Amino acid sequence: MSSRKDFLKEWFGFTRRERRSTSILLAIIAVITGIRYFAPERSISVEKIPVSLSEYLDKPEYGAGGQKDSETLRSLAIRQRPRRAVEINSADSAALTGLPGIGPVLSARIIKYRRMVGGFVTTGQLREVYGLKEETFLMLKPKIIVDSSLIRKIKINVVTYKEMLRHPYFSRKEIEDILKYRELNGRITGTGEIRKNNLMTPQDLGRIRPYLDFGL
Repeated sequence: MSSRKDFLKEWFGFTRRERRSTSILLAIIAVITGIRYFAPERSISVEKIPVSLSEYLDKPEYGAGGQKDSETLRSLAIRQRPRRAVEINSADSAALTGLPGIGPVLSARIIKYRRMVGGFVTTGQLREVYGLKEETFLMLKPKIIVDSSLIRKIKINVVTYKEMLRHPYFSRKEIEDILKYRELNGRITGTGEIRKNNLMTPQDLGRIRPYLDFGL
């Protein structure tokens, strides 16, 4: 027995403390190996947890960037949020200049033309605004709406020459013919009477029809 100890000391140089530590370590390794052998591995399923953007934004500390990450996502959400369409009969210059391709000059022209015609019946009437190009209109079209109930009506049986002259859909001859007919025949009852007596061209009558009021 002593010869075996002498052999270990000679070849491995272990002291009594080192032999005790080695024995403990070997015992721990044996226990761990036994546990892994006798206890089967359990499979852990990972479920997908949906995280909404609002939940993320409510936690500014979340993420590597903390508050900075939250502010970045919030600004991205605002940019991607669909904007409300601009109603062009009630929009002021600030709302109009917020539209693509519309600067202060075009905004002023739109408001001036809107005042002249009495408001827009369709979005297509924006094409009649001086300086507004077709490509600009095509950009605007998905972002604008028209409330035709806001248009200003023309009381055709009492309107004056000067008032009619300011409207771009009346020519001078048409104004004179309408006023002369009204003087001779009294009240105009409807667009059919205007068409029947050739008081306006069919094109101009079609454009002015939504604005006409035949009351007194």
